[in-house]
Amino acid sequence: MHVLLLASMAALIGLARTPAYDANIKSLVQVERDFDRAVADGGADVGFLEHLADDGIIFRPGPVPGRAWFSGHPSAKPAKSRLTWRPERADVSFAGDLGYTTGPWKILPVAGGAPLATGHYVTLWRRSGKGPWKIVLDCGTSCPIPESDPADVISPAAIRALAAKWNRKPVDAAPLAATLRAADSAVMLAWGTDKPSSALAAHGAGTMLLFRSGIEPVEGLGRAASAADTLSGHMVSWSQAGVVVASSGDIGYTYGTITVKPAEGDAETSGYLRIWRITASGFWEIVLDLL
Repeated sequence: MHVLLLASMAALIGLARTPAYDANIKSLVQVERDFDRAVADGGADVGFLEHLADDGIIFRPGPVPGRAWFSGHPSAKPAKSRLTWRPERADVSFAGDLGYTTGPWKILPVAGGAPLATGHYVTLWRRSGKGPWKIVLDCGTSCPIPESDPADVISPAAIRALAAKWNRKPVDAAPLAATLRAADSAVMLAWGTDKPSSALAAHGAGTMLLFRSGIEPVEGLGRAASAADTLSGHMVSWSQAGVVVASSGDIGYTYGTITVKPAEGDAETSGYLRIWRITASGFWEIVLDLL
């Protein structure tokens, strides 16, 4: 009993001693809020160009270079509507160089009234050392959002516990990127030969989030796998465009294009994004899947 008690106390102490992880989450959430204000004050083009990395990607609807797209699509002046959002969940690599936030967005008429459109966004951020966070990928879905907003941003408690023990020294990311590329390819292969739920069941984390247009984000592997099966019976083809791993080797993302051809109707091409975390045994698990 004393051994179990000591182990439990050690786990709680480890959970409390995560100042670097907590500070990185705080800075990431703050820059996301600053980004929202920049878009509200200057328009989407001004706000995005201020925060996008030089190689930042946005989905329109597939992945395209963000700076070039916004340079060619200036916001209307005076604006008749405004885009606003807020971070609801956030996570960062243990090295503090790669992170993401997600939450609800809405387009509101400047004159007031009900939202013109709503949905959920996902933004991936990168920074070098203590430099500024810059957007490396931004995408989202259109769907209903709850009328009430939670007050606090969620970051996974289990990951905070791991952060207390993780070796934050840089690792050789190339082999890890290769294994992540293989894991992403395995999902695509399983998706093409079996039900989407089988692909996610083999590679998804228990608390994964699934984003699909038309429905609110789905949390939990079982529910996510069931929701993914809405594409069963469709012809699906994938093209992988990028594989990125944090310098600490614990978090990464993959993205590219997906073309869906239903049994009847035209094919549609858009982007896909998967955010992954590596387990203690070195197995990559999907924590967020967006089509």
